[in-house]
Formats: sequence, C-alpha cells, structure tokens
Amino acid sequence: THLRRLFFTNAGTALEGSDIANDAFKLYYENSTGSETFNGNETLQGTLLGSNSGSNSDNVYGSDNINVPLNNNCTRIYIVYNSTQPFTNGRTIHLEIINDGLSLTPGWDSHDLLRINQTPITSGFVVLPVELLSFYLKTNNKSVDLFWSTASETNNDGFEIERSTDGISWDMIGFVKGHGNSSKEISYTWTDNKPQAGINYYRLNQKDFDGGSHRTETRKVRFSTLRNIEMHPNPTTGHVSFTLGEECSVRVIDAAGRLVSETLGEPGNNSLDLSNLSSGTYTVRLLNDADIRVFRVVKH
Repeated sequence: THLRRLFFTNAGTALEGSDIANDAFKLYYENSTGSETFNGNETLQGTLLGSNSGSNSDNVYGSDNINVPLNNNCTRIYIVYNSTQPFTNGRTIHLEIINDGLSLTPGWDSHDLLRINQTPITSGFVVLPVELLSFYLKTNNKSVDLFWSTASETNNDGFEIERSTDGISWDMIGFVKGHGNSSKEISYTWTDNKPQAGINYYRLNQKDFDGGSHRTETRKVRFSTLRNIEMHPNPTTGHVSFTLGEECSVRVIDAAGRLVSETLGEPGNNSLDLSNLSSGTYTVRLLNDADIRVFRVVKH
C-alpha cells in the first residue's frame, strides 16, 4: 500500500512565496520502528509550500509522485522546516492535513486522496536548545574518540552517547554532562574504549532538563582488531598460532618478496603452517579493507 498524495492547507499567517522560502518545508518518512525523533536519516519524499510549480494558493498538494510506503509497522511522517530564518514579521505556519489522516487500511475518495482523520501540525521558527558546530570521530589503537562542539546551549542537561553496529539497533554507552545555558563555543570529547570489530555507528542524543531530546546525524568508523594480534611461537619450527577478531587475508612473503601463500583468516583461533618452507625469515601480512598488520616470523 502506498500513500499516493497528501493535501495540506496553511491556516497560519505566513505567506507562501514571500515569508516561506522555496523548498523550506520537506516531507520525510520512516517505519514506526525507527527513532521517534527526526535526525535526518529518514527518507526524503518531497517539498511542500513555496515550490509548487507556480501555485499561488496556500492549499498545497504534494507532488503527484510523493509515494510513502505503508507496512505492518505503519509509517511515521515528518514535516520539517529546513531553514535557518524565522518567518518575517512574527508570522506563523499552521499546516493541516485535510485528507482526513493515516491508517493501515485506508479508503480512497473520488479524488484519489487518502482518507485520514484531520491532524493539525503547527510549525514556526523553532530554536533548538543546542546549536551543534561539529561532530566527528577519530580512531586510536584500541579505542574511538568522539569530538563535538556547540555554539550555544539552552536548557542542556547533556549528551547521551549512542552506538550501533548496524545503524538500526542502538545502545546508550555513555553520558557527557552539558553546560546548561551558554552563548560561547564549548568543546566536548568522549572515548569508547570497547568498540566493536567492523563498522561502528555513533550519534549523540542531546537531553534537555525538561526531558526533551534531539538526536544528531550519524557518524561511522571502521574499527579493525588487527592491532591487537600476537603470533607465537616465534621463532617456530612449523606452525604459528594467532587469534583474530574478524575475517582477514593472511599472506606469507619470503625474503625475496615473493608471495608464498595466501589464506583467509577467520574470527577465532588460527594456525599458519610453515613446516614445508625453507629456514629463513618470512613476512606475514594480515589485511582487510580497513587495516594491515605486518609480522616478521623466523622459521628454523
């Protein structure tokens, strides 16, 4: 089932095409199993108001190809004001969905519009409690450092640190206290000392003193466990053992730079057989798409 078209009316005082910038209002959607807070990871489906192919009416159809898929989890829809400027002269927007509302078993009227219960959506210029300047990650040998800074803070209790290995299921792994109210730039840092092998996704959930919250965009980093490996025994008369936290290529190269063997290392205990090789020093390279580790192994 698809939501084929939404019909909005603006009952506020802001005027389309002058107070409301082109493409200022955007429609996003996600499954209702996702976050209940808009964080920019939702699917963009189209724009509303100020960009309607010459329409000068405050009654606005979404474009005919705005299709919002519905599933058994329903679908959450966000109307987002995508501008840093308030409406002029203190004017406001009051959007109303006049197709009657959203349901998993929709009926269609004669104009092919979804019948949903009328739902008012009020929107004006909203000042977020925290103005985020930057948010980035840096990997160390066995950890991931998170850095972020704010330009201003209002009613800011602090930041929950959330991590995911698939970008879907999230865990809160830390908390950094905010500065309450501030009009100057403030920098923060927090270290994840136990990142997971592979891709780690991070985001901040900013918490207000009154219980409100606002999530940031997601950042990700590829964390390799190859840095934590030891090979033994070394020197060896035959086999070398090592433990991997993730899959990687295992290459053995002789003193002349020739590739002697290449195998696939699996997570867990691994054994490298050098018993058929001549005595000498060999280079063992462990590599994946994020890292490379080089060992010198002496064969007697």
